[in-house]
Amino acid sequence: MNEWKNITFDIPEINLKPLIDYTSNIKDIYSVSIEEKSAVDESNWYDIPNISISMNGNIHTITFLVKSDYKINTLLELIKKFLNIKDNPFYHEKKIEDKNWIQYTQKQFKEINISKNFRIIAPWKNNTSFKRKTLIIDPGSGFGTGSHPTTQLCLKWIEKNINKSSTLIDYGSGSGVLSIAAKLFGAKLVEGIELDRDAINNSKTNNHLNRVNIPFYNSNTFKTKRKYNVIISNILLPTLIELSNTFKKLASKKIVLSGILDYQTEELIKSYDWVKLKQIDEMDNWALLFGEL
Repeated sequence: MNEWKNITFDIPEINLKPLIDYTSNIKDIYSVSIEEKSAVDESNWYDIPNISISMNGNIHTITFLVKSDYKINTLLELIKKFLNIKDNPFYHEKKIEDKNWIQYTQKQFKEINISKNFRIIAPWKNNTSFKRKTLIIDPGSGFGTGSHPTTQLCLKWIEKNINKSSTLIDYGSGSGVLSIAAKLFGAKLVEGIELDRDAINNSKTNNHLNRVNIPFYNSNTFKTKRKYNVIISNILLPTLIELSNTFKKLASKKIVLSGILDYQTEELIKSYDWVKLKQIDEMDNWALLFGEL
């Protein structure tokens, strides 16, 4: 197998986006990635639809994946020439042993226990000794596997509150994990709304894995006159604020919102003046809000 290495540069005071575009097309560079310098739990760097992402050298590093015998001087000269700088930027290298990446990825996905009666597993997990609710998610596309605190907060709520009279719309459905959970717990009607086409395709795969038939619609074309007695949405604060009027038209009883940090709850509550929202649960500084009409 090949051996690889990551070469990571710290280049303050520059916009990294042009450098990414330039180096992404260079032979022998197999991938280019950006990482925030601050810790994950301190990050405010999110992918928000229709808003460009800042990639600044003061707060981000840039990493290049190359083969282990790639000469660092080659990359240094390319970067210096492109940025029109004389001195070598700070960098470090890390070797990566090649492996069967499919098997490696599968081993990383552990069974997720939402409660003693409800778990999430990957398709290749064949342990059938668990006799209660099992939700199967294909984690390969990264559209929501159940591992994030906000997803778990929503899943715990679904387990305790969804029943055969529930009509639920999952707005920003991603992998379909919340929609499928609602169906497994007996909801009469479930529909998912999602912007990303790849996520919709992933949710259809997960539909099949769980033997359910939930419709997933593109948010750009979705239209309905229906009211839902449960609206659930696990997305970021700016999008939740933007969707307030949409949810007001769709809601008939309960609304469940997550995807926000504790300190963001007040701002979200203010933007939903048509329903009395309150925080009902929390995990690792992430909040779950609930309101009832």
